[in-house]
Amino acid sequence: MKDYNQGHSITIRRILPKDVPILIRAYQDESFLHLYRSNHTHQTEEQLTSSITEYAEYDFTELGYVEFMVEHERHGAIGVAILSDYNPLHKRAEYLIGLFAPKHRSLGYGTAGMDEK
Repeated sequence: MKDYNQGHSITIRRILPKDVPILIRAYQDESFLHLYRSNHTHQTEEQLTSSITEYAEYDFTELGYVEFMVEHERHGAIGVAILSDYNPLHKRAEYLIGLFAPKHRSLGYGTAGMDEK
């Protein structure tokens, strides 16, 4: 599995430690978390950085879970996406996406990163 995918205007890439400030803001926004339905608990920057660094050492198929940053070519980071509950037999996973700002929702950005150029 690739760690990124480039669509026409959206790139999804595996999250990196440099993304921690963006993620901390998102995970503190209760309205975002309510829509995203994430299981993220409130973490410090150090805890989140440590988790991201640790997960980077593993392949998605080993963890059954991977988190991506969703980036728009003009707007920058606009959301996060997760593949989870990977089933190796069927090669399927649950796809969960959360866009940070209401202005970026319902515009097709959630699936645009799945299209390749």
